[in-house]
Amino acid sequence: MKIDTLGEFTFHAGRPWLDFIATQADLHATQPLERLSDTSRLAEWLRRGMGAEPEVKVTEADLDLARWARDALQALADSAIAGTAPPIAAVAAANRAIEPYTPPRAWVDEGRLRHSGPHSVETAMSWLALEAVLMLSGDDARQLRRCAADDCGDVFADPSGRRRWCPGDRCGVKQRVRAHRERNRETGS
Repeated sequence: MKIDTLGEFTFHAGRPWLDFIATQADLHATQPLERLSDTSRLAEWLRRGMGAEPEVKVTEADLDLARWARDALQALADSAIAGTAPPIAAVAAANRAIEPYTPPRAWVDEGRLRHSGPHSVETAMSWLALEAVLMLSGDDARQLRRCAADDCGDVFADPSGRRRWCPGDRCGVKQRVRAHRERNRETGS
């Protein structure tokens, strides 16, 4: 697995749990990109993707837990897109991830409703697993799409039902450039 040297996290999949599974990207490429390369990268994603406080400590065991949960959520998303029964092991993993669920706390700050971020990696994984299970067990599961780019395979929510590529411009732009070059080659332009 190659490491994403650009260090780009994507936050455009439409739901935090989908953004989280995108921390392993380009699943159909020869070497998928691992964006959770170490504990500091997981801590960064938790801050940016879920509003976790900087004090949340991330250990190697936490990194293993996060990758394990991500793999289970990816398997659940894959089965929903394929229209197949979810793998029993992934369902069991999601249930184990949800068990320590602690809800966020809400308050008003400057006239706006705010909520706390997760206070641990375990809490974050429980929030993400619960969000995934709630989406995948209801009608919203029909919103899931897989990017049509040959080397991507990321999953995103598409309420419109019209998208072909990831909501970010990366894959769509690459595909349009490839198609343009191919047309130019064919016409000799």
